[in-house]
Amino acid sequence: MADATVAASGRTVLVRNGTPDPEAPDTAHAPRSSVAFDGTHLMFVVADGRQPGYSAGPTLRHMANILVDAGAVWAVEMDGGGSTSLVDGTHGAPRPLNCPIHTRMPCRERAVAGQLGVARRGP
Repeated sequence: MADATVAASGRTVLVRNGTPDPEAPDTAHAPRSSVAFDGTHLMFVVADGRQPGYSAGPTLRHMANILVDAGAVWAVEMDGGGSTSLVDGTHGAPRPLNCPIHTRMPCRERAVAGQLGVARRGP
């Protein structure tokens, strides 16, 4: 990617060429964070998990299928577990859009050093 100005890496490739990657393991159910591309739009997709009665969370293979159903042609898992958070700061103070879990407490945010942020520039 010689022309890339910004790059990020992930943990597991979930979708390649519009199909679930057969190398994506069918692991345990857990919270998941992923980034996907549908050919035009970048998608940030998170799934809560480890919260009985609310969400068990998807396996990696299930997450890949969710992303393909959403139109992804490429997707990667960024992280999972208690650091799975999606935050919106477009209307003032940042606010979580999901219910992360930390120390087995639902809707408790974990301090995470690694983040992927997108900022709108211009009008």
